[in-house]
Amino acid sequence: MSTTVIVQANIRPESIENIKLYLAEILPETRKFDGCKYVDVYFDSDVPNKMVMVEEWDSREHYKKYHERRTETGVIDKIRSMIDGSADISFLNKIDA
Repeated sequence: MSTTVIVQANIRPESIENIKLYLAEILPETRKFDGCKYVDVYFDSDVPNKMVMVEEWDSREHYKKYHERRTETGVIDKIRSMIDGSADISFLNKIDA
């Protein structure tokens, strides 16, 4: 079953442009990672430093492998350095309704 991952984080005001550039650099590789269906990034028009990433993965296990790889290569630490506080991550399963 596929899983939708929602990542919400407040970006340090001085890092907003840097994170946008960094994500533009790394997300093409993410989109090619095994199990990734899509990754989209949004910034709140009312709260300019609030970032929301919406991701769809074939399974939570695929996302876990991706996250482990990004942790090993230092990507997660670099992103964390631009976040004000911690990120909120939700794993959602769609129901037929």
